[in-house]
This record gives sequence, structure tokens and C-alpha cells, in this order.
Amino acid sequence: MSQSSFGEALNEQVANEFAAHQQYVAIAVHYDAETLPRLAAFFYRQAVEERNHAMMITQYLLDADLDVRTPGVDAPEVGFADIVTPVELALAQEYQDVAGMFRYAVETERRFYLANEVDVQVEHEGGQKFFRLTLNDAWVWDMYRPARFVTNVRVLTFRDVNIEELAGTGL
Repeated sequence: MSQSSFGEALNEQVANEFAAHQQYVAIAVHYDAETLPRLAAFFYRQAVEERNHAMMITQYLLDADLDVRTPGVDAPEVGFADIVTPVELALAQEYQDVAGMFRYAVETERRFYLANEVDVQVEHEGGQKFFRLTLNDAWVWDMYRPARFVTNVRVLTFRDVNIEELAGTGL
């Protein structure tokens, strides 16, 4: 079997998927112990989804006649102080896994976004200044959204907006 930089990147992603699987199982166990069955069930499902991603990538590597490395992963974090911390950890882990796919990081007072295209318009109405943002090919940091990848997002904010062009390697 031959190996390419694409194959190496896929093998790294397999490791990310298995690490996410392990972390989601640890989070689900935490919520089970806290008698929060809906949160536990959600993270057990997420764990299976991440494992399935790893297996699909592995199958692709085999089908493409590329080397397959079955990675070991670090132990997941456990022993959370409250019920919010595990969700924040899951979002942070997902964010780290996807940051490299985006060109910009955008922060408003309510949300954090990753996007490949950003348009900002400064507008005035009723004596107030506000910002109208249009983000294309975006990822929305919001633990209450069922889907964080979106085609486009429009944001209105009366507060500061921070936009950072990423170096292409994540944050």
C-alpha cells in the first residue's frame, strides 16, 4: 500500500474521531451517574456517530489502497465539576477538529463562528450603530443547535465584532 499526505491526514482524522468517541462515552457515563438520562443518551449516540466516522474513513483508506494506522488515543477527561462543563468540552473538542477547515474566526457578544467568507456592513438606524454580518460556509459555536455547520448565517449585533483571519492550521 502507498501512503500520501492525504492518507496521512485521513489517518490523523481517524485518531480524532476515536478520541471524540472516547470523550463522548466518558461524558455519557458522567451524565448517567448524575441521573440525567437524556443527556447521557445524547452523548452515547454521539459516541457511536464518531466511531462510525472513524470506521468509514478506515474503509475508505482500505478501498483506496492506502496504509491504515489504528491509532491509540489519550484517556478522556472525567470527573466534571458540573453539568455544563462536559458540553463545553465536547464543543471545544469539535471546534479544534474543524477549525482548520475555515478561513476566519468571528466573535460577537453572543456567539463564536468559523467561516470561509465574511461580509460586514456597518449601519445606522435611530441614532444607533450596528453591524450586519453575512457568513458563508460557516460553523456556529452554540451547544443548543442540532447542526453547527450551515451554508450561511446572518447576524445583527450592536456590540463589537472581532474577525480574525486564520493561518489555515486552526487556532
